[in-house]
Amino acid sequence: MRTITLLLLLITLGTATAQTLSKDELAIKQVIEKETEYFSNGNYDAWSSLWEHSNTIFWAYYSSDSKKELTTWDDLSSFLKETIKNNAENPPALAEKSDYSFYVNKNIALVTFLEGENKSTRVLVKNRGDWKILQMTVSNTTSYKLSESINLLRSNIGKWQIDNSTFKADNWNNTIVGFYGHIKENDGVFSLIFTGTVKTQDNRLLEFKSEGTIGFDFESGEISATVHSIGENYYKVFGGTGELNNRMLEISYYPILKPKVLDSNSIWVFNEDGTIGCIDKYFDKDEKVVSTFEYTLVRQ
Repeated sequence: MRTITLLLLLITLGTATAQTLSKDELAIKQVIEKETEYFSNGNYDAWSSLWEHSNTIFWAYYSSDSKKELTTWDDLSSFLKETIKNNAENPPALAEKSDYSFYVNKNIALVTFLEGENKSTRVLVKNRGDWKILQMTVSNTTSYKLSESINLLRSNIGKWQIDNSTFKADNWNNTIVGFYGHIKENDGVFSLIFTGTVKTQDNRLLEFKSEGTIGFDFESGEISATVHSIGENYYKVFGGTGELNNRMLEISYYPILKPKVLDSNSIWVFNEDGTIGCIDKYFDKDEKVVSTFEYTLVRQ
């Protein structure tokens, strides 16, 4: 009985939460979400019907590397008309809207919310009983975060080598003789070249090399990577995706020919003292860790 009572209470609370928006707020939210829907599916006329056709509107998009502001309906319509129509053939992905906040005062409303991780605002006016968008501002916060990541990597451009005293390995019986790296940049794409020498248990010296790139997509916020791994008897190519947060870059790598099979995971921590702490993990076909390498890179 107690369980049933608790369940009914949760259902009641959930229903109450869904009903907290006023009639105007529900109508405003629908206009905002329909405007995005029509923009995405290429329905220009329906999209246009949700805007106030005034000589004084404000439409703005801000990112770390671009800025666009329009202040009349004619300018906005001219700027977006062909883009919207082209969306019918190739609709852009829609970010989920969340965290709505409303301020409504008679015939004017201010709304703030999130689109994915990006902050957005809308100002709407009620015209003959229908809410119309008068102002729209989108701030691509993802691009600013990526810019911070790029600047962090830029600060670490140069030549590196392993501090042998920091090297630790699980399930690996060889010895690192030397390990050297070079981080470079070209038009926002970073290249990483590492070479090294390993001493085996039978005292053979084996050389290895890896060449990779790291790129950034400012629209999606994704970090992509590729690595060519070259050894005495192998040549392998991997693709990877990752993220950089709080000075920590983490990338998971998958064989190009088997993109759903996790091969390895690499974590770089950019330390305040100017060193790079590294953890590399390698996995078997069941994605269980078979070996782990920990080491610190210092500048040459």
